[in-house]
Amino acid sequence: MRKIFINFISIIFILIVFDFLVFYQGLPSEIKNNALSLYKSFYSPVSEKELYDKYILGKNNFYRKAENEDSKKRPILLFGCSFVYGHKISEDKIMSHVLAKYTNRPVYNRAKHGFGVQNMLYQLQNENFYKIIPQPEYIIYTYIGDHVRRLYQPSIVSLKEYYDIRYSFKQGELKQNTEKDCILSAKIKMLFWNKGLFINDKKNDELLKQHFLLSKKYVDKYWPGTKFIIFIYLDGSNIENIIPDLIKAGFIIIKRNDIAPFNDYDPNYSLGNGDVHPNERAWDYIIPKLTERIK
Repeated sequence: MRKIFINFISIIFILIVFDFLVFYQGLPSEIKNNALSLYKSFYSPVSEKELYDKYILGKNNFYRKAENEDSKKRPILLFGCSFVYGHKISEDKIMSHVLAKYTNRPVYNRAKHGFGVQNMLYQLQNENFYKIIPQPEYIIYTYIGDHVRRLYQPSIVSLKEYYDIRYSFKQGELKQNTEKDCILSAKIKMLFWNKGLFINDKKNDELLKQHFLLSKKYVDKYWPGTKFIIFIYLDGSNIENIIPDLIKAGFIIIKRNDIAPFNDYDPNYSLGNGDVHPNERAWDYIIPKLTERIK
């Protein structure tokens, strides 16, 4: 019995060490010095106040600054991920700044690295969100194909904030999921996903659709008349099946390739070297065509 107990403890210890090593390997190099405290923090529960302060209030400059707030025109509200937040490009070339400059409207950018549809839904579900952001004429959600995976797995496994918001679709209802995989389990699931294993396309379609439909339900409740646009920037194959349902629900669907056609990896409009994020020329090219389509 003693031997079994010792073996059990040894296995647990080995798994914890391996879990920590996987966590450490996934951290950005600039914060690896704090790996142990970050590891402890990762497994500590997140309070509702923390979530509220970060995602609703946007404390500590969590989001990009609002543009043209003094403009008398009706605002535009942006949701999305690093494509919208602006990855490795100057602030005067990100989507919200170029859009504000081109339209002279107030523009509110509520996107962030690693975000997905779930982060938009969380904000739109909160009643106080509508007291912070003035009613926009347009909401634009910029979609990329990886947002489907992010409904299940975070963009960066080892960073706590990418686990904060998650929903499960059970018994015909979306419910916030507070459960969290251990690092090792999440990493394995991510590898399986990237290899195309255990992917249920019908389940993915339904989960994605429900996130959008519930988001629109809240928008229609608090901001009747606001137009809701899904801007498919790249890799729209895994949203294609639900587009008819989204249009029926009142969404406006615009595909980037229809208005600003270029190869996703075109170095004229992407960061290059395999990175498809928009570069400093991309939004200057896209925004005039996007606003013309919206009109």
